[in-house]
Amino acid sequence: MRSYLVATGRHRRQPAHAPAVGHVAVLNPPSRGFFYRVGRWNAGHPAVVVLAWLGLLAGTALGHRALGGVYSDNFTLPGTPAQQGASLLREHLPAASGPGGELVFTVSAGSLSRRQDAIEQSMAKIRGLPRVLSASDPLAPAAVARNGRTAYATVWFAQHPQSLGAGYLRKFAQALSPARDAGVSVEYGGELGQAVQLKSKDARSEAIGIAAALVILLVAFGSVYAAGLPVLSALAGALTGVALLGMLAAATSFATASPTLATMMGLGVGIDYAVFLTTRHRQLVMDGADPADAAARSLATSGRAVVVAALTVVIALLGLYASGITFIGKLGLAAGLTVAVAALGACTLVPALLGLAGRSIDRARARPAVAEASAARAGWQRYAARLSAHPWRYPRGWRRRAGHPDRPGVLDAARRYRCRRGSGRLDLQAGLRRNERRIRAGRERAARRGGPAQPAYDPGGAALPGGRAVLGDQAHAGRRRAVDGGRHA
Repeated sequence: MRSYLVATGRHRRQPAHAPAVGHVAVLNPPSRGFFYRVGRWNAGHPAVVVLAWLGLLAGTALGHRALGGVYSDNFTLPGTPAQQGASLLREHLPAASGPGGELVFTVSAGSLSRRQDAIEQSMAKIRGLPRVLSASDPLAPAAVARNGRTAYATVWFAQHPQSLGAGYLRKFAQALSPARDAGVSVEYGGELGQAVQLKSKDARSEAIGIAAALVILLVAFGSVYAAGLPVLSALAGALTGVALLGMLAAATSFATASPTLATMMGLGVGIDYAVFLTTRHRQLVMDGADPADAAARSLATSGRAVVVAALTVVIALLGLYASGITFIGKLGLAAGLTVAVAALGACTLVPALLGLAGRSIDRARARPAVAEASAARAGWQRYAARLSAHPWRYPRGWRRRAGHPDRPGVLDAARRYRCRRGSGRLDLQAGLRRNERRIRAGRERAARRGGPAQPAYDPGGAALPGGRAVLGDQAHAGRRRAVDGGRHA
């Protein structure tokens, strides 16, 4: 701010401890704050922090695999017609009250009636499996297509097929072996199809997103390490959060979309939080600060913004429970878990990686590293400096003229800003408005004192003491019309 005020001729004496706003570097940072101490320790012990995060990631992944948490779309909506219908089925027809799945039998040539024995043998084995409540007849007239080559059967389970496990699904597939050995193709549908479908190994969408983030960060930072650090820390946080979610899914049910949503939120906020810290750290290092101290300062300033942003997002996501639908609320819980882990990674892993890089953070460059602009060149910094220098003036300037005719509105504030940039007509108009406000203020002071106004304004435009003359009401209004007409010309 000091450099800005000096450049604009509005210099004020600043306290000795006041930091310079024109540069990101803080000359006297708070060295006893909690975030500063955390950042200093993590930056000073990068190997310990990195190994701790690797251990945490490996431990949560093993825990997920050991507990075997699964995701299921089996949920209830109390009070809805669908839930009432399911309750009636359980009461009067329990064999068809559970979650169901379809089996579709097809042959490429001939008809299914020629493979009747094999199909009936398979259906008998299906009905004998545990957790199977009942199964319909695929060869019933209503279940067979007109050409006789396609038929379907419905299987009802005591619980959702997605929660039965891979071992049970393999036994289910073995029960259909007689029909398949006879040349009948058997496909799954409904909830059974969702349970047995292969997990997608295609990670192209995630890879494309990460590659796009790397390109954008590389263009912004110009440094390979500075661009890869936010992505690396976000990946560590997202993977750890999803593994924790899998462990939690062993105790309670989460929707099948939960890990996808959690990954998306974890990567997004993780990269965002890491960029906050990396940007501040690089500028401090360019200004000559020690790398470990720069990481600590970055966390002491931007770290608070990271924590506040993360808490806000988590609270907003948990607000989904206000819908009254637990299924929807758990989606918010899953996403909020990865957001919290991402914030933890930004406050611990990112300072460690920054301290590990040291002054070599910009060594591998795709282009010359660019520092942040100083206050003399950065328009947004000049704007922020002006607002911070007059914190109470500008909020009044945003108020409308309605009800406050003596206070300027948004349009007038914009005109005053433009007139300072060299518009003569607007400068004259702003001067006239300023004179009007001064005249009004003089009249009000005179009215409060109960006497005549001071000889600074003559309504008739006559000469005043001292040989000076000012415009009267009519001449003043004429000049205003001339200015307005020139402005619209």
